[in-house]
This record gives sequence, C-alpha cells and structure tokens, in this order.
Amino acid sequence: MRHSRCRQSCPPPARRGPSPRRPCVGGGEGEELIEAAVLIVSELATNAIRHGGRLPAGCRERGRGRDAVITLRLVPETEALHIEVHDGSALLPIQRTAGRDEDCGRGMLIVDALADSWSCGPAAEGGKWVRATVSRTGR
Repeated sequence: MRHSRCRQSCPPPARRGPSPRRPCVGGGEGEELIEAAVLIVSELATNAIRHGGRLPAGCRERGRGRDAVITLRLVPETEALHIEVHDGSALLPIQRTAGRDEDCGRGMLIVDALADSWSCGPAAEGGKWVRATVSRTGR
C-alpha cells in the first residue's frame, strides 16, 4: 500500500535529476566512467563487508566483529580515478570463476573487467587494502 505522504517525502530517482555521484568523480565525467566506478565501489565494499569484517578464525565467536572498520577512498587524478577499500582482514582477495549455480564469487571478476588495473596488499596498520584504477580518458 502506498501512502501519498511517503510519495511526497521520498526524493525522486537519481535518473530524473543531477546524479549525486558526480561530485565524487568530478563534473562532466562520462556515464561509462561513473557506472564503472559505482559498480567497482559496490563490489569492493561488498567484499569488505562480507569477508573483511569477520573475526579471526581462532576466536570463539563467529560472525562479524562489532568494531570492524571499512574505509573507502576515492582519489580522482587527471588521468585516472583510484578506488581503494581498506578492511580488517589480512586475507587477500582472489579472482575466481564461480559455478553456474553459485550466487557469489564473481566480484573480483567484475572488478577486473571494469577497471584498467587492480591490486591488493597488506596494510601497515593491519588488514588489507584493495585498489582499482579506472582511466578518466578514452571512456
């Protein structure tokens, strides 16, 4: 059931007005760059939430740690947009091929397809970083 009060208070869909994403990557960016960046952020953040916020295997408790911190950094440069996610897990992501019936396991494959490059490594303060770079030219 839809209430007219709700309909009036909800913001219009993003396609109807200026995109709130554009200031993050700079005005006048091509839609292809914006869409690639949004999908990459979504995949990296999802991986960090699903895998990076877990307690170490030796802990008695299972599940996500309450104090897990996930950090997203967007670094726009003249030639490229760098997307970086930090999380608390030391396990580095791997690109794998998911089976037909699996509903997960394609995140890094998507990142690999959309980014010009991606890399990962251990963070000095613990955990890891995963970085993807998308060219701002030629899109």
